[in-house]
Amino acid sequence: MRTTKLIIICIYLFLLHFHTSAKIGIIVNKDLYPSIEDAVAIYITDLSAIEGKEVWLDYTTFDDQNSPAELKDSIVAHYNNDNLEGCVFIGDLPTVTYYDDGSYGLSDHYWMDMDGVFSGSNFNFNDHSGDIYLEIWESRITASVLEDKLNLTEVEIVNNYLAKVHDRMIGGFVADMSKVILGDSNTWSGLERENKEPFTDIYSPINCYGRGQDTRENWINELESGHEYGYVYEHSSATAHSTSGGSTTIDHVIDADTDVRFLNSFACSNAKYSTANMVGVYALDDNGLLCIGSTNTGSMIMNSYDAYNDPLIEGKSFGEAFVEWANYVADKYSVSYNSDWHYGMNIQGIASLKLAPYNPTPINGGNSSASLEPAFNFRVVNSQIRYQIPDKYDKSNVKIDLYNTKGSLVKTLINKTQEAGSHFISLKDVKSNLASGLYFCEMRVGTFKTSVRIVNK
Repeated sequence: MRTTKLIIICIYLFLLHFHTSAKIGIIVNKDLYPSIEDAVAIYITDLSAIEGKEVWLDYTTFDDQNSPAELKDSIVAHYNNDNLEGCVFIGDLPTVTYYDDGSYGLSDHYWMDMDGVFSGSNFNFNDHSGDIYLEIWESRITASVLEDKLNLTEVEIVNNYLAKVHDRMIGGFVADMSKVILGDSNTWSGLERENKEPFTDIYSPINCYGRGQDTRENWINELESGHEYGYVYEHSSATAHSTSGGSTTIDHVIDADTDVRFLNSFACSNAKYSTANMVGVYALDDNGLLCIGSTNTGSMIMNSYDAYNDPLIEGKSFGEAFVEWANYVADKYSVSYNSDWHYGMNIQGIASLKLAPYNPTPINGGNSSASLEPAFNFRVVNSQIRYQIPDKYDKSNVKIDLYNTKGSLVKTLINKTQEAGSHFISLKDVKSNLASGLYFCEMRVGTFKTSVRIVNK
């Protein structure tokens, strides 16, 4: 393991020698880092080899006991000196709040504005003045609050998540090129149009459910059926949506085998990452990669979505799109008129990711820690293992093994020659004979190897 880690770091340093680009910061809780350092090293190498990004990594300085000012000063210094474009927070780190609509809510705008003035007491802010534009993006992986709900440790959640990110960045882990939109169209009549029309040339179908059809059954069915992108707009709390006919709770979502890569949640308090929250589950559980939502009353302001959706369609990252959207809102509204309604907005997951098609192009002929093999799209959906055999591996031997968390082989699911194309394996009988808990399914085809986790609930 140490040898592998050294090779990864050497590749990263070698690639840095050849190019200078915008830098991405990765700030990891110092106590969490030793248990996830291999996964973090792979993400760093992917950023360099695939996207040509330099990285500032801090894993020795911060935890949630540091003053927010210490972390902010460090970010500002790297922005001023190192062309910083965004930061990923991993683990429990300092937080701040912002006052909106009668209450204080967690706010990540503070970490993204490098030169504005936030006023308040003890990092509970009630005003934002001066240059209120955002200069960088920030996203977070806050998994400790989900341990009890997901029945996994923080380390397991983060490592599993970063494995999905790696698969995505090397060209795999792409869902069906479709989208689902569901919500209370009686209250917000224009949101379906804002989030459907820009994507009609990219996604087909785009399944829409307005008020009356926005039921728990329809939402769960769509989450399980598989989409690249989803949008939900409902009256909500941190742990539930007020869907028609009865609420959809965080437990309903966890019990489902969700298969939507990216979500935008127009749902008050749905991203309150100081507690178990829906946005965190959408981003980190099952086959999710990222979700954007609000920690407090508020969300993306209506009639502003083009400023967010257009950059995504153009191939920019979720972080870049967030900054463009927030600055559009800052132009359109003053702080005294509703622009701080969205100050609870945050991104959970890694905001350097992009919508599909994700076409990785190695910089200077470099390579990531795993070869940039054709996408096998190895995943678990609705009690099935699904995968694709690329033409390159037509009539190759495919072996898929199931392991427990101790690394012991539980069962070989398949070991035979298969032709190129789509394949699936039913897990219903397999799971019925397994104890509850976490398992890993490993696929080997020729020299290619990948894995996916399975939670037997």
